[in-house]
Amino acid sequence: MQKQVFVKIFKKYIFKNKIPLLGKICITHEHENDFSVLNSAVKKILNRICYFAIGIILFVSMTNLTSLNPDEIPVSIKVPIFLKVLSFDRQLHKRSGSNLNMLIVFQSRYRQSQTERDDTEDVLDNLSINSIEGMAINYYYMDIDEVNIQDEISKHNINLIFVCPLRGISLETITSLCREKKILSFADVSSYVENKLSVGIEMKGEKPQIIINLKNSKAEGADFSSQLLKLSRVIE
Repeated sequence: MQKQVFVKIFKKYIFKNKIPLLGKICITHEHENDFSVLNSAVKKILNRICYFAIGIILFVSMTNLTSLNPDEIPVSIKVPIFLKVLSFDRQLHKRSGSNLNMLIVFQSRYRQSQTERDDTEDVLDNLSINSIEGMAINYYYMDIDEVNIQDEISKHNINLIFVCPLRGISLETITSLCREKKILSFADVSSYVENKLSVGIEMKGEKPQIIINLKNSKAEGADFSSQLLKLSRVIE
């Protein structure tokens, strides 16, 4: 993966864009023969400058890859963290009984939401996590454009919910149902945690950080350990 990124960057900045070095000399795939008119000392200097330029380009490009916006964090990182968070909920057994049933809410008419739903399914299939804290966990997918969420929650006895990005849909109904039925909510979009949902992920520097809305999580029946709260950004 990194090799492919390096090759793309190299082609983009070195081969497709001329890099002027020492006056009028340019290093491109079309000007390789220009080196033939130079003595060995100048060739060595040019090579060093070129390698230095490549190093700078790669450093800047890889920095951009790690400097993600909060909602660009892939679900391959988010989902395992969310599942781990469950083990820090001291009320998990009391709220959930013998089974954990997670509802993944998405919007098929919104491409980003559909993509996140598909990626989430792939991640869960690859993780093959069938139980947490001794309780079996089941996953259900619901298109909010097509299905009534209240009916789906009742049908599958949902006690966990993961909300993909939604467009033109209020979170109020989801929030009310989560609080009424003690369903712990996880947000694919970090801003959803600020007011409506309970748990999300954001970037802190180059590392993902858990966000917990303490008021919301308590309203949903969760009781997170101090150990988890110390590792998280807590919204009171």
